[in-house]
Amino acid sequence: MAKKTNNTPISGLIPTPLWLILGVTLIAYHQVFRLPLIDWDDWKYITQNSITRGGFTLDNFKRIFTEPVMGNYHPLTMISYLINFSIWGEKPATYHIVNLLLHLINVWQVWTIGQRITQKPIFASFLTIGFALHPIHVESVAWAAERKDVLYLFFFLLAIRFWINFQKSENYKTYAFCLLAFIAACLSKGMAVTLPFWIIGFDYFQGKINNKQLIKYLPFIALSILFGIIAIDAQQSQGGIKLSQPFDWIDRIILALQSISFYVEKLIFPWGLSAIYPYPSEGVLDWIFYLRAFITLGILGACIYFGRTNRYIAFGAAMFVLTLLPVLQILPVGEAFAADRYMYAAALGVWWILAWGLNYIWEHYPAKRNFIFILPFIWLILTIRQTGFWKDEITLFQHSLDNYPDAPVAWNNIGAILQRKEKFAEAITYYTEAVNRDPDYAMALCNLGISHGRQGNFDQAGIYLSRAVKADSAYAEAWGNLGNVYAMKGDKVMAGKIFHKAVKLQPDYVEAIYNLGIWYSEEKDTLTSIRYFKRSVEINPNFGAGWWSYGNMLFRSGDTAAAVEALRTSASKGHAGAEAWLRANKLK
Repeated sequence: MAKKTNNTPISGLIPTPLWLILGVTLIAYHQVFRLPLIDWDDWKYITQNSITRGGFTLDNFKRIFTEPVMGNYHPLTMISYLINFSIWGEKPATYHIVNLLLHLINVWQVWTIGQRITQKPIFASFLTIGFALHPIHVESVAWAAERKDVLYLFFFLLAIRFWINFQKSENYKTYAFCLLAFIAACLSKGMAVTLPFWIIGFDYFQGKINNKQLIKYLPFIALSILFGIIAIDAQQSQGGIKLSQPFDWIDRIILALQSISFYVEKLIFPWGLSAIYPYPSEGVLDWIFYLRAFITLGILGACIYFGRTNRYIAFGAAMFVLTLLPVLQILPVGEAFAADRYMYAAALGVWWILAWGLNYIWEHYPAKRNFIFILPFIWLILTIRQTGFWKDEITLFQHSLDNYPDAPVAWNNIGAILQRKEKFAEAITYYTEAVNRDPDYAMALCNLGISHGRQGNFDQAGIYLSRAVKADSAYAEAWGNLGNVYAMKGDKVMAGKIFHKAVKLQPDYVEAIYNLGIWYSEEKDTLTSIRYFKRSVEINPNFGAGWWSYGNMLFRSGDTAAAVEALRTSASKGHAGAEAWLRANKLK
């Protein structure tokens, strides 16, 4: 009698189909090893972030668990950056390698879950191929600042695997591990709060929901509510929720409905993917938004109809929509109505339905099997192409403008790159385009003011910075630069008041803290000046100018030994004046 064969593992935990998928995924993302850190949140999370650079101190860990970063509460993500920076510094490849490694582990976890739930290796393979290779996931993998995506899904999928094991074993130690993994996921990114939908959904899929089960869901639901409140509070504390946007609640519902159709469209036709999908200009919804909302209602109706008799469709559609709920812009967050990164977990619902369909073809139409592999081949090519757009900031945002020329964020971001290169006239052109498209865009107004100031045009700088703080009264950087303008124009009293306001809004705002040190030194208040300079270098130990000024004020106070040590530190951070002074005094 012939021995029965199936797709069983050839070694350890990784079966043959998964080896192939992992290998092709590496090919798809081979460019990430050469990608830079992008001047779009990467610097704010990594090289210019005082937490990332703060080292393994109790004070720094206190900040990690108590202070939101960029409007997000994700302490485990910040710890991962801290570890990354402590070991490898600012080397871009290391951040991308960690992201890719986490993505590969997540690919393995997706395959494991699909196989455990259905016992169908072909289904698990198709499910995993969509997750591993679709170009909509490039943003989550190739963008260093999206470490939170690949990290939270690592814990999210781990929690699902613990839940599946618990349902089979009824071992409450496994249940506890599931809760811990869920907490870790929530501490990595707020979107993890949707996990209760998934564990209930998997129980529905397997026909395991009963009255006894309901109490087991309650701790997950309670944690989900708690971390949901924390996430909303973090966004509100740093101005991430834009309730002032010109859309009423009816518009918000239309935007939410159309987003579902928009994401399905991008999953089926994955070209025209962009780092930015801007809101319609002038706050008026175009006809396409209403059409997509109508299509969404049709899609949902079809899923409900077919889902009555097909649990694959019911489960996949429900998980897709419910996972998207936090980011459907009912509460407006950010400057865009959609983002590719929001699909990193949510698309698993669509891949679940697609895998069922492809598995059905595989089993019932053997002659058509070869055509199935056209799809992952297309995804592979498009993912390689999409990853290439992350090779530098200009390429990335110009690609966004090619697709969405009215995107003010893209205009602003290219202007920021030019400003960093001290091409201020060109930067002003891009910032002006951004402001023309969104007159209340505080960041572009602030940047426009900074560029005018760097050209010595302080009157124009003051006008734009005043507009920026009017548009966003909690924008610390705009206040800080407005203080600089008043200082340059000789209004020291107003400059001091504004610097204090900037630091109150953002207590770790190094530039404003440093400027307060200068302000108090000019007021002959040596001790207060020393306090602010010391605070600036405590927040950013690599701030050479801060150490230089701190040392000079220590000299003024008479503390010569501490002053020399501060100047030595300043020289070690590359400050030319400190190096010259040490050489002149034969102290180097």
